[in-house]
Amino acid sequence: MLMLAAHRVGGDVSDADELAAVARWLGGEVLEFAALELAGDPDREPVAVAMQEVVSGPASAVPLFLRAAAAEGRGDAAGQLALLEAAVDADPGLTCALEDLAELCSVRGDAQAARRWYERAGVDSTYADYAVLRRFLKPADGDVGRNRPCPCGSGKKYKMCHGRDLRHPFPQRAGWPWAKLVTFALRPRQRDVVMEYAELLADDEGGALSAAFHDGTRVAAEHFVRTWSAAVRDGRAAHHLRDVAGYQAVRDGRADRLRGAVALDRTTLEVSLSRPVQDFPSMVAHPALAPMPEVSKSQLEHPVGNGAFGMAEPWARGRFVRLRRHRPAPTRRGIGAAVDEVVFRFQDETSAYIAYEQERVDVAPIPMGALSQSPPPATRVVPYRGPGVLLGPLPTTYFLWFNQAKSPFDRPAVRRAVSQAIDRSRLVREVFEGNASPGQGLAPGVVPGGRQRACRSCRFRPVAAERILRAHDVSRVTLWINAGGDHERIAARLRADLARVGVAVRVRSVPFERFLDVVTDGEAQLFRFGWTMDYPVLENALRPLFHSASTPGRGAGANYGGYASRRVDALLDRAAATPNHRRRVALLQRVEDIVLDRDQAIIPIVRLHRRTVVADRVLNLTYGPFGTADIEAVRVVRRVGNEP
Repeated sequence: MLMLAAHRVGGDVSDADELAAVARWLGGEVLEFAALELAGDPDREPVAVAMQEVVSGPASAVPLFLRAAAAEGRGDAAGQLALLEAAVDADPGLTCALEDLAELCSVRGDAQAARRWYERAGVDSTYADYAVLRRFLKPADGDVGRNRPCPCGSGKKYKMCHGRDLRHPFPQRAGWPWAKLVTFALRPRQRDVVMEYAELLADDEGGALSAAFHDGTRVAAEHFVRTWSAAVRDGRAAHHLRDVAGYQAVRDGRADRLRGAVALDRTTLEVSLSRPVQDFPSMVAHPALAPMPEVSKSQLEHPVGNGAFGMAEPWARGRFVRLRRHRPAPTRRGIGAAVDEVVFRFQDETSAYIAYEQERVDVAPIPMGALSQSPPPATRVVPYRGPGVLLGPLPTTYFLWFNQAKSPFDRPAVRRAVSQAIDRSRLVREVFEGNASPGQGLAPGVVPGGRQRACRSCRFRPVAAERILRAHDVSRVTLWINAGGDHERIAARLRADLARVGVAVRVRSVPFERFLDVVTDGEAQLFRFGWTMDYPVLENALRPLFHSASTPGRGAGANYGGYASRRVDALLDRAAATPNHRRRVALLQRVEDIVLDRDQAIIPIVRLHRRTVVADRVLNLTYGPFGTADIEAVRVVRRVGNEP
């Protein structure tokens, strides 16, 4: 890989074919090493792409295999599968690709496919993963009858479900995921992480890893009950717990504790819900619901947690939060030193970016306009992992909303025509400097069931839009926005698009507090809004915005448009109670189709992207698509003449 990179930098790729052939000839160990490097740093995939551009025949299996490793590092299982299959098509004898295909199919639950790939690879029957697979593929005594319901709960007959591939009854198959997990964790790519964690456990001596707060208090179920009850009563995280029994009583001040959260003993928390919610585990995993040893005014100013870092002092409101490492950094080989202190500063985007340019901060947002005027001083542009300019998609949708009780937006045809009048691609180029995606759906692709093009009426069709708007005698509308945040620039672009189809737009910009009053009271007929998903589940992109019980006056939600549909309510409630994930997603996608294509309840404009720059000296700072980052993994390289 290093040889190819050197050739690529020098502009000489004439012998990339020879390098690929040599790598293939040297065999699995060399390729596994290179794959390990790419899985750990997927942003180096262009090196493998460069090789793929100039090789052909069996040698092309090498770059395909390496790109599959990069896909694994990104968490793209579907991409990894496609690239591995292509590698095997190019070179049917590439054993490492065959074995990776078998392991991937096993992890995905396709036992029969995994067995076929292992057999093609010619692995020994004692190979750990294959041995596990063979053990759970053997026919078992007491099989479920072919016409009986499948024990997995899918509702299908056994012969049409797991009976087609795997003959073990569910209780006997239950050990397969555990066995797969153990063998997977012992693979070379995971073994170092497992051993590192084992060392931390051995050195912990009853500290953070044994579930203790930074002040030494052992974490107990009662801490969750107190913290959650306080969050519902006083905090901004109340909406995460709206489905816990007793929520409204605590919210209204009629009770001090959530009736549905009970500490049965020190380590057992029992939660009762007011309605079935299959995605509840994803909701309560939100960081805002982490427990505290006590709930008091001092704790709110200086919270005590139980992670790798803790607050070094009470937070300086409006200025900064300082964190210091609480437990020793794990010993890792590589460049740079572990981070011992992190300071989060509260600054506007422009001030923060200037501080970055002056090397006074290491991570900063990039203000609107800075990308096109002068590229930030960083080495590369990547989606989520620094150093570099991070421009990965976010789970935030910018959209237009209507007061459907007021003319002319009480007519779906008018709402649809406004959507078709908007040139989203041009708006992305001119306002967002190309760093956004045209809004054509409500959930990003990283969310299971999220679709990039769910909205058919979100296509730019100005001629059709003008004809419909003229037929409905729509020539003038008022668009409400809240001041600041570049909303004026977006509104100007929208006004130009609607003027092109014969509609004059008056833009009303007011402070945010006044803005919420305007939309809640129904004064605004057309207004801008945004929604950032809290959890990676499709329901979170739909229920808070479109369920009739989610209007601000009726409960915890953001249905400021006042949208109400019995059909949509019924589908959302049915989806929440459906255990089967595939069926639940299908129901939610039907909701998305109704609110976008049938009713045009809102108009998606753009899906926002991250705009962050990370200094070259900061390594391994990785943001997830939902904005969280593992600062424990960050390494810092010393600046010349400065302390790290």
